[in-house]
Amino acid sequence: MSARRRGFPFTAILAAWAYPDAAAAARLADRMNLPLVTMVLGSDLNDFAQRPDLRPQLRQALHRSQRIIHFSRL
Repeated sequence: MSARRRGFPFTAILAAWAYPDAAAAARLADRMNLPLVTMVLGSDLNDFAQRPDLRPQLRQALHRSQRIIHFSRL
């Protein structure tokens, strides 16, 4: 366990955006063996999902997430 986690024993990682936050947080969650929760706020997927170079990173991060929180304008 890292010194940071000993000082503050968090139990999950929250990524505020699918990209780049969740892409990086998924790697960290794997290394720390923690669950990942990702918030998808709209433009991060609407814009970045159109980029073929980012699609694999988005897919991997969202598949790694135990929960996905999304917001919708109705």
